[in-house]
Amino acid sequence: MRSILKFVPTIFTLLICHHVHARIGLADWTSVTPGKNEINNFNNLTLYLQNGKQLEGLNNWFFYKNNIIGQLHNKKYFVVNETTFHIDTFQTEDEWLKFRRTNNINPKLWTRWFDTNWKTTFGDFAFYILVSFYISIPAMILFLWLCYKAIRQEKFSMRNRYTIIVASILSIVLINFLLGQFPQSI
Repeated sequence: MRSILKFVPTIFTLLICHHVHARIGLADWTSVTPGKNEINNFNNLTLYLQNGKQLEGLNNWFFYKNNIIGQLHNKKYFVVNETTFHIDTFQTEDEWLKFRRTNNINPKLWTRWFDTNWKTTFGDFAFYILVSFYISIPAMILFLWLCYKAIRQEKFSMRNRYTIIVASILSIVLINFLLGQFPQSI
């Protein structure tokens, strides 16, 4: 009788875990846009707005001034205002560009186009380390050795090569993290 009481909850737990794993795979992702809406790739790349509207079939997009601007897979173009939840779609690129010019939603300096998840999380980083352990473990050992050299031998002086290498690696990691947190175009 005791074994049955242990067996039934175990089966239910496994079924629940299997159901969750079967619905969302390792390559599936979901991210919150700067306007607090959501983009995921569970079936298609789909934008879900907070008011219940959705836009399916995203091909590529960028974020600018509370708007998501981009192209759909069916060669249509779109502009979504994230504050009013208004979706404008265009048949031609000329209409789309004219709309962007009249509403002043063309980035002046830099357009950051996305076609997949723009955020890197610690879980993604840990997964890559786990999968590529034969590269990541020697790279981590090399980084720790460089840190040791920079701190112990060079006293972390910016005039020495190990310190410059460690500072460069840390700067690249920090810039990559910040670009993931602030995906807007300028």
